[in-house]
Amino acid sequence: MSTLDIVFNHRVETLWKWSTGNSRFTIADDNQHYIARILKHDINNTSRSNGITLSTAYLTPRMECQLSSTPLPVVLKIATGSEHISLLQREASFYEDELHHLQGCVVPKYYGLYRGKLGSSSPRSHRLDCRDAASACMILEYCSGHGSFPLSSGDFRRRALIATQRLHQAGVVHGDLLNNRHILDLGYNGDKGGVRIVDFSMARRHHRCPQGIGGCQELILIGS
Repeated sequence: MSTLDIVFNHRVETLWKWSTGNSRFTIADDNQHYIARILKHDINNTSRSNGITLSTAYLTPRMECQLSSTPLPVVLKIATGSEHISLLQREASFYEDELHHLQGCVVPKYYGLYRGKLGSSSPRSHRLDCRDAASACMILEYCSGHGSFPLSSGDFRRRALIATQRLHQAGVVHGDLLNNRHILDLGYNGDKGGVRIVDFSMARRHHRCPQGIGGCQELILIGS
């Protein structure tokens, strides 16, 4: 089973691979082991109050971490407590299912979901179910961009609208795009769009836009 070693300043914690149960998402090597070296912990200062912590890290395969492999910059989204772990599992299921084909162009690339007990690593931790696991960690691509709302430029607004339309075509409505941290401007155009939409904790499935842009409230929000 794949594992993730999270290297904090003075300790190493081990988590175990956790599937959301989505058969459409295939893992190339489920026995691979990774190391995530924390660069900056709790980059979202308000996260402590709601059981979610965001940290930036460098990710490497454990067997290659001492070799020439290039560290991959990632974001670790760590949930603590059964309620927040369940919400994180639900968010990960969007990346594994409806958003799978949009990774790297509309949403960040998704590198998996892990669980265990931060602060009390144990070989038995990976056998805990969602109700008992102390912590879970979702690994996402680090997107170097900034949020801006109202959308500051016509070009950024256009790219954000296209990205939101692609979400809706996949049957997903984000539900919280008023938050200026959830639409990132990566500062370029091209086939990758230059926009990443993040944080699907409030997303809903089975969305169908009413006919015409004017009929969909989320598209009106982005386009106006």
